[in-house]
Amino acid sequence: MKIFVNRKIKMLFCSICLCIFTFAVISALLLEFLGREAGLSIMICALCMGAAILILCYRYFLEQHKKDVRWGVFIDSDEFVRITNDVQNVNTLLEAMEDYTEVYGSFVEYNANGQETYTDAPVRERFTRTTDVCSALYHKNFIQVNHIDNFKRHYANYNPKKYFVFRNEEDNKDMFVIDHYYTKSWEEWQQKIKRGSSDPGYRKQLKEFFVYNPDMKYLDRGEDVVQGYEDHE
Repeated sequence: MKIFVNRKIKMLFCSICLCIFTFAVISALLLEFLGREAGLSIMICALCMGAAILILCYRYFLEQHKKDVRWGVFIDSDEFVRITNDVQNVNTLLEAMEDYTEVYGSFVEYNANGQETYTDAPVRERFTRTTDVCSALYHKNFIQVNHIDNFKRHYANYNPKKYFVFRNEEDNKDMFVIDHYYTKSWEEWQQKIKRGSSDPGYRKQLKEFFVYNPDMKYLDRGEDVVQGYEDHE
């Protein structure tokens, strides 16, 4: 049993290490933006990993940090929290939400802005054009982690009769949104497909780019390439 546990810990550690370098700058900027005040601690976990690793990471987060932090939200490296009202930061925003276990977070999706190639500039400056393709399908919530039992991917499991989600008529878009830069440029999208998927149950298709970017259909050569997946277990 000890050997099994040690192996799982080693797997988790290696997986997290692979993400650290890629996400270090983004995580640092987010934490600097959110700050800490009024006794609230918010942990931003930028995880772009497969379902199995996600479950291990989220489980580890709950086991190790459930009592250390108040609110949590799990966002990927191409997602950014943006305040949409006059509140200074997320800590202040969440102070009024203490009676809720979750605060609903709506997505705002961005496309390639007509860009075919990568340019060395901040993502939020390069891509400013939004799309409604999948904005209504996805959400990620701020969660009071001491209220929940476990996670299913990005979503929390808890007793809905005891705890509640705050979601107003605007889907909270008048408070904050999560900007999602899904495709980026055509060059970057092709690289993403070539890298392959870490989740056997979710593999992106090359032609999906043109759903988000119909104005760039002239680049479509009829290829139906699907992200590969290789099980290293």
